[in-house]
Amino acid sequence: MKIIHLKILFFFLFLVGCQSGDVKESPTKGHIVIYASETVAPLAKNLVERFEHIYSEAKIDLRITSAREAVIYLLSDSTELVILSRKLNSEEESIIEHRDLKIYNYEIAKGGFGIILNKDNPIEQIRTSQIDSILKGNIKFWKEMGWKNSNSKIYMYFPGRNSDVFDYFIDKFQVQKFPENLFTLSTTDSTIGTISEKTNAIGFVGINYYDTIYNNIKFLEVSDSSLSSDSLGVSGQYFPPAQAYIYQGFYPLRSSIYIYTNIQSVGLASGFVSFVTSVQGQQVVLNNKLVPSTMPVRIIQLNRQEKK
Repeated sequence: MKIIHLKILFFFLFLVGCQSGDVKESPTKGHIVIYASETVAPLAKNLVERFEHIYSEAKIDLRITSAREAVIYLLSDSTELVILSRKLNSEEESIIEHRDLKIYNYEIAKGGFGIILNKDNPIEQIRTSQIDSILKGNIKFWKEMGWKNSNSKIYMYFPGRNSDVFDYFIDKFQVQKFPENLFTLSTTDSTIGTISEKTNAIGFVGINYYDTIYNNIKFLEVSDSSLSSDSLGVSGQYFPPAQAYIYQGFYPLRSSIYIYTNIQSVGLASGFVSFVTSVQGQQVVLNNKLVPSTMPVRIIQLNRQEKK
């Protein structure tokens, strides 16, 4: 309902702006600074580029940072809009409630998170139960994962403890104590770079980076044996983080992507929200190999032979 109201205001203000030469900012004109989680940087950059291409008088200063830092900017009123691949956590929600802030959210895409290895690592698949055991230090060596010729320990890499990737896996698998072989780096690029160089490393990244230009990594297929996967009839089957499997709910490590905003008036920020939730914005989502949230889409079905 909020999105519908926003679009109506967007259209009205656009008409008014066309008739008045005094308007300094409108939904298609002006300058704003927004922050995006580094996990969804490729999508955020493409959305901003497309918006500015359509509306030449709009200037969006996109700044890429960690999820927690982006939320801090939003709650401190340093920006009107952030893009995250997770919901606000309980601590952030309590701050909003305590300060009586007006924060609105819009789900703009369905995506998730992936497990990456060096291409020379022979492991191709992983179960969620194995992810749980690795994160909790119960599985420490690659030979326990099926790499029989390896005596190496498993080294885990995340793109920062303030990232939504880190929050997702720690929360999902309820990790209370971090094992000594868990490391955090500064960015997704540095995480991917590390995995590209180390055959004994495992990385955790957002699937917005799936099937990208990185040539020396691979995303693992993941299986789940939970009640959810059982109800879908895919318990024990392995799936890559492809659009079709995200859309069908088959890929286990799913998450949604959100815009959070404290918009107080109708201006460029509200215009950007309207664009992202429109057909043109959702096409950008689709082109990023994520699943649009606000528009019906046609996703090509993959069969079991086409997965590889």
